[in-house]
Amino acid sequence: MSASDALALFCAALAVSLPTFGWVVVGVVLQRLGLLPPALAEKLSQLAFNIGLPVMLFTGAAQVDYSGL
Repeated sequence: MSASDALALFCAALAVSLPTFGWVVVGVVLQRLGLLPPALAEKLSQLAFNIGLPVMLFTGAAQVDYSGL
């Protein structure tokens, strides 16, 4: 695997995972600011990791053009 192939693969992995982790960061910031009560944070966390995370990862992976890798 050449360096350009590895870089393209790394960029594809980032394109899939960065939106997901962006939402995690938003949740942490809201909780630290006190805008997200602990009970609501727990329910949203369950919803996000059981439904949202798999959906976001799948749709992100489906949008990546793997033909050039």
